[in-house]
Amino acid sequence: MNHLWSEVAPEAFFSYLPLQQVAPPSLIQYYAQCWHTLQEENGSLRAIINNNLLTVPLTFYDFLIIKTFAKFHKPVVEAFVIGKLLSKEAVGIHDTFLHARIQFLLQKKLLKCIEKAEDKPYYDKLLLSDYLM
Repeated sequence: MNHLWSEVAPEAFFSYLPLQQVAPPSLIQYYAQCWHTLQEENGSLRAIINNNLLTVPLTFYDFLIIKTFAKFHKPVVEAFVIGKLLSKEAVGIHDTFLHARIQFLLQKKLLKCIEKAEDKPYYDKLLLSDYLM
C-alpha cells in the first residue's frame, strides 16, 4: 500500500483517477493561507516535520550529515555518505544541497577532508568527521 505520492510508480497514476474528488472551498482556502504564510516568511529551506511544511534554518540537516559521517569510524567518500543520507535517512532533499552543506561543514572545520581526488568529480573526496579525532 502506498502512503505517499512519491511511492506511486508513474505508470500507476492513472489507476487513482477514479478516486479524485473536488476539494471543498474551505480546504482550498486553508492551504492557500498556509502557502501565503510560507511566502511571507520567504525562507531559504523548508522541511516537512510531523506532516507540516515548515521553514527551517539552512543548518537544519547538518547534525544528520555529521552523525552519518561519524557512524563509519573511518574516512569515507563524500558520495557514499550522500547516498546513505538519501536512501537510509530519506531526507527528501537533493544531493547538491547535501554537497553544499558538506562544503560549509568543511569550511567551519566540523568535517575534515583528508584526501581530495583532483581528477574526479567533487563527490570523490575522503572526509572524516572531526568528532572522531
